[in-house]
Amino acid sequence: FLRSVAMDRVCVRFVFVAAALLIMGAPGTTSTATSPSQHAVLGEASVWTAESHGGLVLKVDRQAGTYQVLLHGEVWLTSGASPAAIHCDHQWYSTRKGDTPLVLKTTKDSEGNDGRFGAYKALRLEWLAGTTEFETTFRVYKDTGSIVFQQTFPNGAQGTSLDDGNAVLSAFPLFAGDESSRISKLGRLSFSNLWSLGDMGTGLDGYFGGVAGGVPLAFFDPQGITSDVVILSPFANFKIGYLARMKHFNNGLAAGLGGRVISIPGNMVHHTILHVGQGMNQTFFEWGDLLLKRSGKQRTTSTSDVAIEKLGYWTDNGAYYYYLTEEDTNYEDTLIDIKKYTDSLHLPVHYMQIDSWWYFKGANHGVKLWDARPEIFPSGLHGMQRRLGLPIVAHNRYWSFDTDYQATYKFIVEKDNGLAIPQDPKFWGDLLVGAHTNWDLVVYEQDWLNVEYTSMNVTQNNVYTGRDWLMQMGEGASAAGITIQYCMPLPSDYLQSTEIPSVTQIRASDDYQPGRDQWRIGRSSMLAWALGLVPFKDTFWTTSVQEGNPYSKDEPNTQLQALVASMSSGPIGPGDKIGHTDAKLLMRTCDVTGRLLKPHKPATAIDRTYSNDAPKGEVWSTFNFHSSHRFYYVFAADLSESYTLVVEDLDADRHGSYLALYRGSDDPSDSKADKRVAWFDADHPLVLKTHTSKSSRVPFRYYLISPRLASGWILLGELAKFVPLSEERIGNLRDDTKGLRFSLSGGAEEAVELALVRGGDGTGNKKIISVKCVLDHTGKREVVCDREKCA
Repeated sequence: FLRSVAMDRVCVRFVFVAAALLIMGAPGTTSTATSPSQHAVLGEASVWTAESHGGLVLKVDRQAGTYQVLLHGEVWLTSGASPAAIHCDHQWYSTRKGDTPLVLKTTKDSEGNDGRFGAYKALRLEWLAGTTEFETTFRVYKDTGSIVFQQTFPNGAQGTSLDDGNAVLSAFPLFAGDESSRISKLGRLSFSNLWSLGDMGTGLDGYFGGVAGGVPLAFFDPQGITSDVVILSPFANFKIGYLARMKHFNNGLAAGLGGRVISIPGNMVHHTILHVGQGMNQTFFEWGDLLLKRSGKQRTTSTSDVAIEKLGYWTDNGAYYYYLTEEDTNYEDTLIDIKKYTDSLHLPVHYMQIDSWWYFKGANHGVKLWDARPEIFPSGLHGMQRRLGLPIVAHNRYWSFDTDYQATYKFIVEKDNGLAIPQDPKFWGDLLVGAHTNWDLVVYEQDWLNVEYTSMNVTQNNVYTGRDWLMQMGEGASAAGITIQYCMPLPSDYLQSTEIPSVTQIRASDDYQPGRDQWRIGRSSMLAWALGLVPFKDTFWTTSVQEGNPYSKDEPNTQLQALVASMSSGPIGPGDKIGHTDAKLLMRTCDVTGRLLKPHKPATAIDRTYSNDAPKGEVWSTFNFHSSHRFYYVFAADLSESYTLVVEDLDADRHGSYLALYRGSDDPSDSKADKRVAWFDADHPLVLKTHTSKSSRVPFRYYLISPRLASGWILLGELAKFVPLSEERIGNLRDDTKGLRFSLSGGAEEAVELALVRGGDGTGNKKIISVKCVLDHTGKREVVCDREKCA
């Protein structure tokens, strides 16, 4: 195993500095104290106070080091059995009775401005753990609604391991978690384990954290639509920084380094952030922005890579051709036949995904050699790709302990676990640059992320190995000019992606299989989008019955699958059998060139999902943005009770007037569009009706909610598409009392049929008119609507 460099036996000098690798400001006032005991109530004379945006206040007792986090004057979080703690030399140092004492010596405060997050106030506490000094410092940012906690180990530490992946060996902050605390009465949302869809509960009941994740952890007031939300998560060292319930500290909630770390190298730092906001979706987005701002990574856009921008074809688990070829045919010829078939349907497929069936596997089914087996691609990867004529999205999994690459590159090998992990930047550059150059790899899909991390020891007992693995992979992808999709991710992989520009997309669901309900990605999509990624729902079938499939199942929800894929804003790629693709259904997701028509952001569960008035089923929303106007989409599925949607659910203009049009599984056609519209405003909520199904089909309805513009027009867009007002299709919207103008884009001479409503004040005309447009040879067209007509 890769281990830290051996050090002299030390207890530790353990530093907590509330900053994100930032230089402290000038020191301020200083006070001294003797050995403290925990203060249940902060002493007024010794309290240091700092305020932040959103009603966030931190109070710290200088004499004891204890602290409280207040929101709008109410205490939400308070320090637990000890304000801070560290496990080193095989023992705990804390102020808790029974532990080796932690002695507070002095405190120092400062103020400054770090340039990224703005003005701050900081308080540093200098402690003694035995004869070794360490420090804890809080940094409160004035304008961001956040507190950053930092742990620094300038001299390193030995004997740190608790041999427990569900614990932390360093604890700061350490919050009380008993029933007397405020958080015991709050709602909780966290993300844990593989493909977490968001775990909900009350307080810390049922929460564990540790290696499985539990991050980010959000506490919220379940009263109302846009409630107060507090998010706690690592702010660095995402692969080894945990949150955990600590039995040793009365089941308190602690943030720190993972409990299996054997030793800590000198100058190690760790950060934790606490952020507050209003409403779940908005607070997650703000929190994610802070993580992205820390690293400087930009958010994924609709053109970040070909898999996000264009229609593709997939062969992964759930697809018809997953470990299955056409009869008496190899995989190479099967892929060529798929391409011929999609061409015959005039389906604009722009890439081909190849899954785990194509490369060499070794012990434990891990990767031995990431190259084509000759019986799979007789022409080799290069020859196959040249025949196919499409760029490649390629799957990879965990590395086998007997991988051929260890002879040339540095790998850490754990034979007992059957795995190996690369720790060599040159390896990733050679692998991915070579693949891009030789067989047009454009997206590298790293699957089985959870197995590579949780099934190895070195990833958990060394502070750098897990991060180095993913960072080096990302740097190799950047050198090759390609992007990465994460698959089978832990929550820590979501967070780690904020430091890796080449990671653009992440699987937000379990593997697709016909009839499986893995389409429920409303909460996991919120996590992906918060951190600058687009979620991938996975492949799907477009027709229900596909004979000879390896799953012996049918797909009853083809329309639902395609709709959710469109609403995700992520990749879209069917996995149908040749002869069984519904081209008309797929063309509802894209224009004639194969460019995907997307909402502005992924559809996510509405904020009331996290309230006492939550819908009994799935209710998600998203929007497109044109000029100063938002055009909303609402998805309601599997509702066991009717649900009343109000303008606050969409953060829409309370003074605006909207027209809502729905389509659904009960009436997928547009033949009765005029009868499926209703006015929506502050005085006219929208009732999302319960709908049941006598079959295995999931009942759903999909609503377009469009504002009445100043010109009097209501633009409904291209109703033949799942996203009728996509920013890829419609742009440069200008609207005033004289009329409405906007541009269209798409394929050369593409026909586009638009729907609009003229006039209406919330009680009048709701008749939909149709405007047929043909784009010019450049794929452009300007549409002008005066007060009476459009052309």
